[in-house]
Amino acid sequence: MTQPLDATLQQDLLLKLIEAASTAKELEIARQAVALLAPGWQNQTRSLGWRAVATGYAAAGQYEQAIQLLSQIEDTPDYPSRILTQLAIAQAYSDNGQPAAATQQLNQALQPLQTLDNTSAKLEALSRVAAQFAQLGQSQRAVEVQTQALKLTKAVSSNTPSKTYVIEQFISQYLNAEQYLLALQLVQTLENEAEHDRQLQRVLQQMLEVGDLATARQAVKKIRNPQQRIAFWVRTSDYYSGIGQPEQAAEILAQAFEIAQALPGIDENRFTEAAQIDPSIPIDDEFDRGSLITSIAIRYAELNQFDLANQTAKALRSPADQQQLLQRLACYK
Repeated sequence: MTQPLDATLQQDLLLKLIEAASTAKELEIARQAVALLAPGWQNQTRSLGWRAVATGYAAAGQYEQAIQLLSQIEDTPDYPSRILTQLAIAQAYSDNGQPAAATQQLNQALQPLQTLDNTSAKLEALSRVAAQFAQLGQSQRAVEVQTQALKLTKAVSSNTPSKTYVIEQFISQYLNAEQYLLALQLVQTLENEAEHDRQLQRVLQQMLEVGDLATARQAVKKIRNPQQRIAFWVRTSDYYSGIGQPEQAAEILAQAFEIAQALPGIDENRFTEAAQIDPSIPIDDEFDRGSLITSIAIRYAELNQFDLANQTAKALRSPADQQQLLQRLACYK
């Protein structure tokens, strides 16, 4: 005998149907399905359904139908569904070459958003607003929203997300919108060195992947940890080599080597004891002085710059390590 579906599972499946139908622009089917949804806590289940339908109308260019549905959608601090729907409508206007209409929707979304309690959902919505303003060429408005969000992190509340979390959310949205300069500026507000360098390398990596090598190359200088900076310069040189610019690659390697040879401490840092306890920990430190110098020397050899490769190898402190690396470099000839 067939067992009836659990009520919660029924609602989840119905929501998935609504989302799929809306994406496929089967909007009448989606509307009919929303009518079957239970309101849910603070009407959020039904609001999520109408949000999917309104987003579908906006994507189909039926903006008035999408806007009319806003009255059916409610916001809560954890589910700002109406606001997110307006952002979807704004994005659709923007994609269709209607920046004025997009800006109007963003401004309208900001008003109720500012009155919501501080939650992760609110901060994420603010980051989306900022990114969309940036996409519209309104960088100043984006920075204003960003500044407002960062001020909220100072509020004394157990529910208020940390400044680091908020910055990470904004960076994610800026990267999605390919607004790299805004992302780079925001990274500089991070005080913790490790977090600053992690987020900066995240931005720089995407810039390398989209081919903005010149800007990324300059921004590498802002990585605070010297070992991390050297390693990223080596990575940047790989991208220049990959696009057939060996001279640029060699210049970057020279920058990396200038810092690497001046690093203090031993050449080789090994985590043998830690690796015995946790096999996931690598034995060799890829950021120690010896590893970084080795990686630079090998890149020179790959560029057929054997004199520079050999000179780099001789910067190792141990004669035995020098000889071993020189033998390895000879294999590239």
